[in-house]
Amino acid sequence: MKVRPHPDIPGALTFAHQERPDGWVEDLPADPEKPTRTLYHYTSQLHLPMILEGGIARGDVSLTPETGYNAPWLTDDEDFHKQGWAHGGVDKTKVRLSVDIPATSSLLHWWPEMAKAEGVPDFWYRTLDRVGSGGSNHWYVFKGHIPKTWISGITMRQDISLQGKWGIKAKPAP
Repeated sequence: MKVRPHPDIPGALTFAHQERPDGWVEDLPADPEKPTRTLYHYTSQLHLPMILEGGIARGDVSLTPETGYNAPWLTDDEDFHKQGWAHGGVDKTKVRLSVDIPATSSLLHWWPEMAKAEGVPDFWYRTLDRVGSGGSNHWYVFKGHIPKTWISGITMRQDISLQGKWGIKAKPAP
């Protein structure tokens, strides 16, 4: 995997892929089609203002150690402590966003099935699962730009506070 300049943080580097997957959809309606399914997107305090401004459009979907693409990750697991995505000095488990996804969206892919369909090698699937705290059965990839209006809730880990920052009225996690 090549180290590249981070697109959002001046002077920072990332391993993240910049390419979009086949079938990527940029412009989705502001109101999701009903019925919806609530999934969660974990992020850092650093990334939250960008997400609240423009929606969720980034995520490193690694298909092999060298290949992959950029698309948002979601999970059906609302437990902060089961997320293994704190890395590189940016703790991406501090903020949980509730996201209402159209229940029948063809852009939402369950990671175990998608990984198999896209040829992710078994050793790499197991590596990602281990790094992600063994939660791969709860992961989803959304092959589109999630509008900010689909974010229905913001919850922070109990050890941090977002109250008052960026006009947020966030509730602490139970």
